[in-house]
Amino acid sequence: MDGEGHARDDDTPAAGDWNVPWIWTAQPVWAPNAYVRFRRALEIAAPAEPLHLDITADARYWLWVNGAFVGAGPARAWPTHWSYDRYDLTPHLRPGPNAIAVIVNHWRAGNFQYLPAPAGLAVRLQTGGGHVVDQTGTHWKSALAPTEASHTARISVQLGFEEHHDARAEDGWRAPDYDDARWRRAVLAPAAARRVEARDIPHLAGETQAARTLLAEEEVRPPAHVWNLDLKPLFAPRDTSPNFCFVRGFVVSSVHSSVDQTVEFIRPHHHAGPFLVGTKRYPAIELPADRDVIAQPVELKRGWNRVVFPYPGYRDALAADLPAGGVHLPVFVLTVRAQRWLRWAYRAEKGGAEWAFAGPFPLSAKQTAAMRAQVDFPRVVQAERFPTGATRTQALRCASATAEQWDAWQNAKWMRPLTSAELLTTDVFAQWCGDEVLATRARPSRGAATPHGWEIAPAARGRDVRMLFDFGRMVVGRLGFEIEAPAGVQIDLHGFEFIQPDGRHNLATGMNNTLRYTSRDGRQEFRSLHRRGFRYVWLVARDMRGRAVQLRRLDVEVSTYPQSGRGGFSCSEPLLNRIWRVGAHTLRCCAEDTYTDCPTYEQTHWVGDARNEALVDWVVNGDARLWRHCLLQAGRGLERLPLVPSHVPSSWENLLPAWSFLWLRSCREYLWWTGDRVGAE
Repeated sequence: MDGEGHARDDDTPAAGDWNVPWIWTAQPVWAPNAYVRFRRALEIAAPAEPLHLDITADARYWLWVNGAFVGAGPARAWPTHWSYDRYDLTPHLRPGPNAIAVIVNHWRAGNFQYLPAPAGLAVRLQTGGGHVVDQTGTHWKSALAPTEASHTARISVQLGFEEHHDARAEDGWRAPDYDDARWRRAVLAPAAARRVEARDIPHLAGETQAARTLLAEEEVRPPAHVWNLDLKPLFAPRDTSPNFCFVRGFVVSSVHSSVDQTVEFIRPHHHAGPFLVGTKRYPAIELPADRDVIAQPVELKRGWNRVVFPYPGYRDALAADLPAGGVHLPVFVLTVRAQRWLRWAYRAEKGGAEWAFAGPFPLSAKQTAAMRAQVDFPRVVQAERFPTGATRTQALRCASATAEQWDAWQNAKWMRPLTSAELLTTDVFAQWCGDEVLATRARPSRGAATPHGWEIAPAARGRDVRMLFDFGRMVVGRLGFEIEAPAGVQIDLHGFEFIQPDGRHNLATGMNNTLRYTSRDGRQEFRSLHRRGFRYVWLVARDMRGRAVQLRRLDVEVSTYPQSGRGGFSCSEPLLNRIWRVGAHTLRCCAEDTYTDCPTYEQTHWVGDARNEALVDWVVNGDARLWRHCLLQAGRGLERLPLVPSHVPSSWENLLPAWSFLWLRSCREYLWWTGDRVGAE
């Protein structure tokens, strides 16, 4: 490209029929969750014909033109069958200066809807007659996004990463008159082995729905410590898949207390196994079926106390014959409540990192065979190598070692301190789990907001305020709000699906259905990038600086596959009518760029689930386009595995033969109901 956007001979085209150059930032990107901004400022005369923009990115993009949000994508796809989106930009452009602004979120880790591939953005602006006005090249500008944090906790093994937005770094970069002189020119990026095709389904769309009811308001004391430890780089640093990991090790630290005291350990996400503090062995927690956020009292002696968690933490993890542990997402999360100050260092008085990982240790052939039998496909992840001295005998010693023995092992090759890259002290869900309710605030008009929303009065020093909102029904989309606040207030949002009739909350444990927003000073608006499913939302205002926060609105921009509603049902029985409405709404919440198994926890295209959803969709909407799209996407999994995979497109190599056979049945049903022989072929 030259400076005016004309194609040069040395612009390398991508694979397949997509000949638009891919670009990326010249800045170093180390995080597995990178956010990169791209801009193109260009002069446009009054167009004689419509202009449309074609765009794709790896992994996801969000597009603005002259400051107005246009759309997000692309639809999930296999890397060898990537897709691009098309938008009519005529309503957004104006004669004179214009700006195209894009944020790209690239993941280096695979999940249940993405396979790692080279990062990049590709954009083409052209007339209806096919004349290219501009396309991506080195004349585009790029910069790392200062507002979006890259080093955050994973939402779950099925999805990407927790979203953190710092509004103090906002600078108006989407506007046409923004000065991007300090931004670097983009660089050409590899196109990989992509065959890029036009999107064959409509863009997601929906209404904006406001929170309906304020159910509760509480003052809470935040926990003393929160950690999220990413352990996979310590035993399989080159593996980016979510395949089952089989590993044996120990998460180790020492905690210093100035007095004898009882603290509370909270281990979200089903980490409920036994552990050691000093010489005392604490048993595994018996988790009720409906929750796993349990505060476990732990006695600390004055001085240093050795803390050892076997990993993975199954019930018998401290048994003499150590079992092998299979986990999808090898992280360890811990929240600590304490009344008095604590100091953490795995080498105790010698300092150093707060936590270390002891291991990995080898598994016996019998253990490995037993663990392989638990999964549905033989591709599993094990330690790439074992450090010097990391023997199975040593692992057995660790399970019953004294504090003195652990002290002697501080410099062992298999004792590996966690660096800042593997250790997070910010985890919104884990912090929420550790919040201790100190007071309940009464609101006379519980429910409806005032014309100016809700005023969040400041809490006493050391306390935060949290509020529970009900949206009235299950929704899936992009959360948004408008607030007036001082700079530096943290607004945490945590969505979940339902409350039991007896009042118990099903908090979507096992995932971080959460985000964090840090305010700038004054009145401000925010709309999340990522879609979430929920009915209820906890909003926590942290570090309010003794000033009130005005919450003027809280809403969700519903984002689902467009529903035509061509089908209908009505009878004299109200219950049957309600069942129809609930079923149709459930179908809508599970219709994205594929059918999904659920709108919250996984958002995954499970092939067997999609077969049933397609039949419901045909009755409710009579629109077979998403059905056809899902059948093709599942069938393309045969390029990787001997049977149609259980869920697609996914980095987990998993087969469920029943789901493969349901795909065959769904292909027949598609042909039967639609008569689309061309699509069926």
